[in-house]
Amino acid sequence: MKNIDDHNELLRALEALAIKKKWNSGNLCRELHINKNTLTNWRNGGRISIRNKSVIVCLLEQNDIFLSKDHLTMAAFEKWEKLSESNRILILKHIIELMESQAQGK
Repeated sequence: MKNIDDHNELLRALEALAIKKKWNSGNLCRELHINKNTLTNWRNGGRISIRNKSVIVCLLEQNDIFLSKDHLTMAAFEKWEKLSESNRILILKHIIELMESQAQGK
């Protein structure tokens, strides 16, 4: 289930970016690598995929527009919930190994 507030915040931030850059819908779609129908669908309440959320957040941050919530983390969490337990364990092991190697200064 999508969070309506997050959806609207992403769209407001995209509109702010378009105004800042003086982009029309076509320019915005080219930057996001989507077509105009996708943008229209989002504006009408359609789902924004995890991949597209990531692209939006990166584009916004490259242009010094930051969101009040970490949408990238939320998108990753949505993906995490769909992983099998064995894949979650494998990822956690890699994270622990990375943290230990960083702590040792490697």
